[in-house]
Amino acid sequence: MPFEASFSTRYSTDDPQLFREHLLGHYLPFDGLRANLVISPTGTTVDAAGSSRGLSSPEDHQLLLALREISEVVIVSAKTAAAEQYSASKLSSIAILQGSSPLGTIPALDENRAGSRPVLLVSHVSQLAQNQHWLENPNVQLVGIESGKPGQLNLEEILSQLQALGLRRQLLEAGVSMASEFLEQQLIHRFCLSTISDSKLDFELHSKRLTDLGSTEHRQLISWRSSNGIFTEWECVR
Repeated sequence: MPFEASFSTRYSTDDPQLFREHLLGHYLPFDGLRANLVISPTGTTVDAAGSSRGLSSPEDHQLLLALREISEVVIVSAKTAAAEQYSASKLSSIAILQGSSPLGTIPALDENRAGSRPVLLVSHVSQLAQNQHWLENPNVQLVGIESGKPGQLNLEEILSQLQALGLRRQLLEAGVSMASEFLEQQLIHRFCLSTISDSKLDFELHSKRLTDLGSTEHRQLISWRSSNGIFTEWECVR
């Protein structure tokens, strides 16, 4: 389903909402796990400051918001949530996966904004007691995972627990390591990739990156270009 997009970096003269509605005509909601990742032409996922912001663009930002809009929950590691300073969202719930290290500063856990969707702190059951204080924020819910251990939670149980809460349309926003774990266990149904570059890029770059991440078979659903980037969505064959 190829399509062309045109969106300048001048927010003052463009309509981001209109562009997002254009994207929603192509990226469709579905029950299952969809991953979204912005990567450089060399495969890195963070800039020199350790954030993905330096690799993004206005089009990529609107795509991110569109994917969140058609998802019921965004799944993210605590490390990413702290690095990117995730806040509670009105578009979708956020599930923060706690590792074995202490939680960094994550605005979503402290904020209780009117109209925001719930924030779920997902941890191993052995960590629940130490997380009880987060319940002082009525917007935070604790989810305990029995399988695995802190830092190595059972991924399939995470998805099942979220589904049991009615959160079936799931969006994974993670770095290479976590995305690879989900992909190698064949838990990702669709994978969206973005690459921003001043150089002309071929869509085959994304197919190769998926293979590097651990995909054994994938089929392209969407491909499009902006003035300085390429964007694709793939169905991961299981």
